[in-house]
This record gives sequence, C-alpha cells and structure tokens, in this order.
Amino acid sequence: MQREYGLDVARLIAALLVLWGHLMFGGNVAADDPYYRWSGSTDLPLLDKASNVLWRPDWFFLTEWGTATAIVGVGLFFLISGWIVPPMLKRYSRTVFLLNRAFRIFPMLVCAVLAAAAIQALVGVWSDLSIGAVLSTMTLTNDITGYKNILGVTWTLVIEWKFYFLIAILGQLSERKILWASAGILAVLAVQALAAQAFVATAPDAPNALGLNAVDLSYLLFMLIGSSFWVARNKHGIMNIRSLMTPIVVILAFNGARLLVTGPMEMRLHQDFNLISQVVVFSLFGFFVWISSWDWSRWGKAVDHSSSMTYSIYLLHVPLGILLISILRNFIGNSYVILITTTLLVLVAAYLSYACIERPMIKFGKWVDARLRSGTLQTRDIRA
Repeated sequence: MQREYGLDVARLIAALLVLWGHLMFGGNVAADDPYYRWSGSTDLPLLDKASNVLWRPDWFFLTEWGTATAIVGVGLFFLISGWIVPPMLKRYSRTVFLLNRAFRIFPMLVCAVLAAAAIQALVGVWSDLSIGAVLSTMTLTNDITGYKNILGVTWTLVIEWKFYFLIAILGQLSERKILWASAGILAVLAVQALAAQAFVATAPDAPNALGLNAVDLSYLLFMLIGSSFWVARNKHGIMNIRSLMTPIVVILAFNGARLLVTGPMEMRLHQDFNLISQVVVFSLFGFFVWISSWDWSRWGKAVDHSSSMTYSIYLLHVPLGILLISILRNFIGNSYVILITTTLLVLVAAYLSYACIERPMIKFGKWVDARLRSGTLQTRDIRA
C-alpha cells in the first residue's frame, strides 16, 4: 500500500487543530467536571482571554457559523480513518484487521488514561477517581459500565471501534456495500426517531433512551464518506461526477442522520458538523489527498517522524496541556508564551510516548500479524 504523505500531514494538522481548540479556545464546562476542578477554573481556556485575541476567530466561527478548529480537526480525523480502512481489508483478514487496530490503539490509550489518572490523583480530587472509571476508560466501555470517563477525547475512539467492527462485517468494500450500509444506518435512525416522537408525550426521556448510540451511528456514516471517496478513486481512477455519486449519496445520508439526531431525538452531537464545517473539512481533505501524489522524497522522512506522534498528541494534550497551563500561568504573564511552551512540551511528551510505547507495540502487532498470516489465516477463503 503506497504511503500517502499528504494525509500524514493532514493527520498532524488535525491533531494540532484539536489541541488549539481545547487549549487556546475552549468553552464553558460543567463545574463538577473532574478534568478542570483541579485547574482552578471551570472556564476554558485557562489562558486569560483579556490578554490575548487569538481565541476570537474561533469564537466568531462558533457563534456565527457553528464551527471551530476542533470541529474541523475531528472531522479530518474521521474522514482519514474512513479512507485508510478499505485498503487494509484488501491486505488483511477480518481478524487480523481488528488485531492490527487493537495494537495500534489500546497500548497508548492505556498509558494515556494512567497518565490522566495520575495527574488527577496528584493535583485533583480523589473522589473523582475510581478503579472502575479507569478500567472503563481504558477499554472504551464507559457507556456500558456507567462509570465516568476520565479522558474525554476517547469519545471519538469509541466511534472508531464501532466503525472497525462495521467494516470487519462488511469485508472488502465496494460502492454497493457502502450504499447498503448507509441505507441501513439511516433506516435504524429513522425508526428510532419515529419511536422517540411517538412516546415523548408519555415518557419525556424517550428521545434519549430510544436514541441510544444514535450519535455514534451518525458518525459511522461520516466515516463511510471517507471510505466512499477511496473506493470511488480506486474504482474509477479519476474524481468526476460519475465517480463521486456514491460519496454524494453518503454525504446526503449523513446530513439526514444529523437532522434526525438533533431534531426528533433532541440529542446533541459532540461536534455538529454543519454544512459550513463539512465544506471546510471536505476541502481540506481533498487538498491533502491531491498533494499525496506529489514527490515527497525530500520531505517524506520528516513528515513520517512528525505525523507518527499524532495519536499521542490527541490523547495527551488535554490532561497534560491543562496541567502545564495551570502551572505556567502562575509564573508567566504572557498568554502566548504559555501556549507556545505548553504546546512544545506536549509535542515532546507525544514523541517520547510514541518512541517508547506506540512504536514498540506497533512492531509487536506486525510480528503477531505475520505469524497469523503465515498460519491459520493464510488461505484466501477466510480473507476479507
């Protein structure tokens, strides 16, 4: 599978957009949120807004257009995930595909959760912590166990895993499979919305109860958009009106799902990818796919090293970044210096965690993959 360096750059930029959104812009959070109780403030960002103006563009985009840098970053992540999965199913069996993803996600997730718990234990409130909360966050099972999530950004990983299971069921993707999957998801959401409206008069909590996992289902559709773009490019060899018909249909399905979730079900999306957000995300995504065809021989190694720490940045930037800002603002008066220093330290921590945790576990996962593919999973009959 040919390396697409343009998408590596997109992944890094997406992580930095999310970091920027959480540390520089932010927003109001619940007063009992354990992430911020120890920071001395329930208003994000912790930087003094009066002393800097860099947060104002995000505030304008959010209030006027309903979008922000973090929303764009998450959207890019989802599209890229959808794009990179189809070629994996051409190489791996379903079992090996899921195992590959597990080695890629869970080792670093476990370490990030432990780091967040350690920060909370050292400077936070012990009552906010529990073994159940830590284990549930590590295993992405908070919605099942009911324990509080101690690393908020993992909501996207829950959706990622649901997407991986969906793809493992579908196997090698085609336009027809993507369309059927999209139609099925949209049909489920429509039934949930109708049921929620039917019972809302007698049971006010019906929309939330009947809309369980509805938000996640809508984002599965968004990720299928990325997959549909990949299938369209590799089937037709060129992006034109004919080849883009499937992505367009899936985009329409996602927007239908978004309206069902936020309308009849009265549920709030974690990130509401409205039309403006989608235009920005799709434009950036298309640009980075296009530049992947450039000659990256001079910059490929640098891009590889810098983009390799994307996942670590995403997991570490909230607990570590907010801890650093809460400390540095007691000694440094300039908000820009605090932000730059915090960002650099988060990047250093992310690179070290990649080198010491992610890379060894990815190599180990490849070793296990090789053993499986040379053994019981070698025959073509069980390949996805």
